[in-house]
Amino acid sequence: MFISDTIIYLHVPRTAGGYIEHILSKNIVDGKIILKAGYHRTELPPEYKNQKVVTSIRNPFDWYVSYWSQMTQKHGHREAKSFVASDTLLEDFVQNTFYNDIDSPNFGIFKKPANMSLINYFYNNIHNIENMIYIRFKKLHSNLISLLGENYGPVVKGKEKIFHTSSHEPYATYYTNELTNFIIKNDTQYIQAHYPSLINDPFSEKTTTEIVPGIGRYTYLQ
Repeated sequence: MFISDTIIYLHVPRTAGGYIEHILSKNIVDGKIILKAGYHRTELPPEYKNQKVVTSIRNPFDWYVSYWSQMTQKHGHREAKSFVASDTLLEDFVQNTFYNDIDSPNFGIFKKPANMSLINYFYNNIHNIENMIYIRFKKLHSNLISLLGENYGPVVKGKEKIFHTSSHEPYATYYTNELTNFIIKNDTQYIQAHYPSLINDPFSEKTTTEIVPGIGRYTYLQ
């Protein structure tokens, strides 16, 4: 979570949140990156309810592959060691994390109840926030530049830094019809709100992120 006097950024995993927090911290001098004790990273502390609230979103089919890939490859993430084996298949990952509660002893803010998808878990509180501003993963640079340019002037180039990459094939290759329908059924609210075209054509969107000179290297988008 990034907090400043005027903007709050709620960090959802695998939506370029680390990069966004990095760029925001380089541009907003009164801001800071925090994880406030007692709050999940996508809960808005009540004392900040009057600020402009921003979060980022990603194609859900692409998002699940990225999250699964990161968890199975671990990349030093403590929560991965608690509930995901390295040989877990995507379908098993999505269904197991849906049907089971997750209360990682090594990652205390991660407490997901059973019969809730990971996307619903992360966005459940966000969808209740009025006037939320969304940075789209596919339009990351233009959305971020627009946000910063409107409020803070020119963007300061971020470090040439890679954030939490994962390696995987194009996301559509991992899906069966059963898994596709499972996600459409259980993440309908999120898909209809942000990616309605995917209901009828789940793999129509190319997820390559735009490259905009001057905002910093962004090679970790997997």
